Amino acid sequence: MKVLQLETKDISSRRQLRTALNDLVNFPGWNSSKIDEWLDLISLSDHKDPVFSRFAASKPQQYSLEVMDSKKFLKNQPDEFDLLVTVIQRINQRYMTRTDRPLFTVVFL
Repeated sequence: MKVLQLETKDISSRRQLRTALNDLVNFPGWNSSKIDEWLDLISLSDHKDPVFSRFAASKPQQYSLEVMDSKKFLKNQPDEFDLLVTVIQRINQRYMTRTDRPLFTVVFL
């Protein structure tokens, strides 16, 4: 399982959350309008781009998304926290139609 860390201390708006998520994988729209394109991309086992090499795999993978400072994030930004959960849920549901397993497990730190 590969680990991604989402820093939340500087997130105070939906726009900042979307930017942080886009920066997390360096693929704008991967968490919204371009979910299918991103899932297609990470599914390519022979992808050579180093930006995506940490995602590409020959078999279905799972990723651990570590949400840093999550308690404070939930307390201070409940709407953004809810959006984050919704986004990950949507991606997992879409990925499960392809592989029968979720792409992300989420760890709240």
